Amino acid sequence: NDTGYVFSGYTTPTKYYEEYLIPQKEMHDTLKKIPGDNHFIHCSNIEKYFNSTEGEYFNRNKDILELLLANGSRVKFRSIEFKSEEGRKLKYNECKVYHYYGYISQIDSYLLSVSYYESSSYMLINNKSGKSIEICGNPVLSIDYKKIMCTSHSGDFGFDPNKVTVLSIKNNEFIIEFDKNADSYQPTEPRWLSNNIFVVKNNKLDLKQPD
Repeated sequence: NDTGYVFSGYTTPTKYYEEYLIPQKEMHDTLKKIPGDNHFIHCSNIEKYFNSTEGEYFNRNKDILELLLANGSRVKFRSIEFKSEEGRKLKYNECKVYHYYGYISQIDSYLLSVSYYESSSYMLINNKSGKSIEICGNPVLSIDYKKIMCTSHSGDFGFDPNKVTVLSIKNNEFIIEFDKNADSYQPTEPRWLSNNIFVVKNNKLDLKQPD
């Protein structure tokens, strides 16, 4: 029986990934095809795409992104763009821009992308309660849709953390069940093997120059 989480790096052929259920795969494949020279532009174009397919769930009014909840109430997110505000030059850590990134029916939650000056994250908002949580990467649902895993990695520049997080949903609220920094490598390609076991790819970079 599955009793816990397995957190380990692996290096296996691509065929290995296809043997397991990957929820939201069709949506992910669609979004990857949407153009954008950087994360901000890509997410802006994704929001435009969803405006034609899910526009009844959200509204954009300049820097305000508004979501319609199941009970008829609305939640608003105000972006602070990457530019001067009211004549004052913004500091890099003040910039924060929200884009609509889709509705995940399996967990009845909205997904937003969050763009910072040199990094990015995502945010989940429960459709029933309006409760939200910012997460380090794109969510990957467990096979029974009861858990959510996300990973992030620092890449070549170190703006994002090397991290793995697992959430569950209880009483329409997101609960952190597992949260671990991966200091020695960069976790990528998260996959659920069962409802309680997951793996991530060890994408460790060797930045040493050859002799």
